[in-house]
Amino acid sequence: MSQQRFIGFSKAGLLNALVHFLTRDIKLTRKFLRGLEFQGAEANLLVRQVAKELSECTFFVEPGLGEFGIPDLVIVARAGEAGRRLVFFVEVKAKSYMDSAASNSKGFRGRNFGSFINGQLSMRYRFARAVAQWDARSISGIAEPHEVASASARLLGDDFGRGRRLRKPEVLKGIGQAMRPDFSQSEGEFLDRTFFVAVTEDSANPLKGPDSEVLRDHLPCYPAAIDGDRFAAGAIARTGWCGWPDLESHLEGLTGDQEYKLALPLSLGPVRARAKRGSTGHRSPG
Repeated sequence: MSQQRFIGFSKAGLLNALVHFLTRDIKLTRKFLRGLEFQGAEANLLVRQVAKELSECTFFVEPGLGEFGIPDLVIVARAGEAGRRLVFFVEVKAKSYMDSAASNSKGFRGRNFGSFINGQLSMRYRFARAVAQWDARSISGIAEPHEVASASARLLGDDFGRGRRLRKPEVLKGIGQAMRPDFSQSEGEFLDRTFFVAVTEDSANPLKGPDSEVLRDHLPCYPAAIDGDRFAAGAIARTGWCGWPDLESHLEGLTGDQEYKLALPLSLGPVRARAKRGSTGHRSPG
């Protein structure tokens, strides 16, 4: 008998397996969204309300966002016929959060900062700020606000030289308009419904670990011109997490899914083997 298999390597295979699994039944996506843990109580309440009434969900896997990089996953979720629309930027790692993060104090002065999870989430915030001010009539596409680019240079050492941009018409028409179809929506209204999520190999929320200088230096940094900036503070409250072990225990059928089973030993397998031996291994962006 003829047979075909899809086997994904590293975290990409695990991510593909998860998305394929979720898209089989919207009830699974509702459960996935309900399982996310956000820093702010209001963020948790809003996501759970939308998850309960979820009627439509689009998954963009590894979309190219020009100078803003390539997120692992962007989810656009809508509740009801004319209900609320939420946007989730999701970054996936096949290791613990701290083994996937880099020092903000070094930032872009360090090696491959944009490949570490806190650097990636910071970049997704910068893209969200650009989308929030996007005028679809502009021929220059999406451009990062000057104050965000300046704050990124000051706080994270990003010497890009100007605000980052995305000009590709096909991407703007696809993901840009899916995220913000109503251009009369204010910047604050859009950002209040935009969330940033880390998926890691942790058994407890690493973002809510014991407060320390090391943890603070590895949390997502959302560049702001001044302390207390409401957009940056709101992004921190809407930063969330979920762990692969938790997904496996709460998404019924995930561990028995053939694609997930094939991807698992090639991604999480080595990390879990090291954990059993009592070793965290070597830190890298992966």
